[in-house]
Formats: sequence, C-alpha cells, structure tokens
Amino acid sequence: MGDLAARLTGLGYQGLFLRMPPEAPRLWREPGAPAALAALAADPAAQPEARFLAAEVTAAGGGALPGAPAPLLAEAYAAALAAARLGNVWGLPGALDTPAARNLLSLGEAAIPRLRPLLGDGRELRYGGSEDATIGNAAHWRIKDFAASFIAAIRGDAFDAGAAPAARDAAIARMLAGP
Repeated sequence: MGDLAARLTGLGYQGLFLRMPPEAPRLWREPGAPAALAALAADPAAQPEARFLAAEVTAAGGGALPGAPAPLLAEAYAAALAAARLGNVWGLPGALDTPAARNLLSLGEAAIPRLRPLLGDGRELRYGGSEDATIGNAAHWRIKDFAASFIAAIRGDAFDAGAAPAARDAAIARMLAGP
C-alpha cells in the first residue's frame, strides 16, 4: 500500500484531476486499483493526504466514496483542507460544488468535529484560473471561511461567505461559541 500512497501523494490532487490528461481515470482502471484505493482510504495508519486522494479517486471512478468509516474519511478531508494552498479544489465558500467539497459534505455530522479546529486557521487560500481566481482572490478567503461554510452547510445553517472578513470572523466566533 505504501507504493500506492507514494504514487498518489507524488501526483497530488492537481496531477490526479486538474492536469491534462488527468491521472485518476488511468489509475482507477489499473488491475486491483479499486480495492487497493478503498483499502488505503480506510487505513487509519496511512497518511491523511494519501487517504484523501485515495477517497477522491475512488469517488471519481466508482461514483461514491469508499465504505470507510465517515469519521476516518472526515479526518483525511479536514487534513487536506488544512494543508491546501489553492482554493480551486474546494470551490468557493458558499458555493461548495467541486467533487472534493461534495464528498466532504456527504460525510455529514462526522465532519464537524474535524472541521471545528480549522475555524481558527486564518491562512488565505489563493485561486488559479480566471473566473474563480478573480472572485476568490478578491474575497481573500481563508481556511476558516471554508471550514465555516462546510459546517454551516452540513447543519443547514447560513454562512455569508461574501461578507467582509470582520463579519465572517464574527459569524465564525458565534460558531465556535456554539455546539
């Protein structure tokens, strides 16, 4: 499993999904890959980045996240968000419509305890490209804005990602004060 984990982390999300041609479909079609990817995603001893990437390739190739426990997958997704440098993987806060964002949201309540620590992470994520880059880079979204957007979406609450940073910080403080 170490070789598969090393391949995944070597390629990263960009190499697997965003570069042309993406490697994820080819990797998924390799003999034994679906089972190996599902096993890696479910391995609590594996590096969170490798588990996240294995889960993403499984979801893209098989149409659903692997059958690993939701808290274990949520830990990997939260770690991937915490390590992110680009916001493109996660979409725009308030419009969490990328595959990675939808997969994280599908983990439901199990993701909230893993996302809560990120509500204090003020590191800004940058965007590449054109339209998303224009919107995202102008908004100065931070890891904590993404975490708040995910938590609010899971709970069915509102989070105004388009508000000024001070207003977003006030909403995040209320989120931290609550359950």
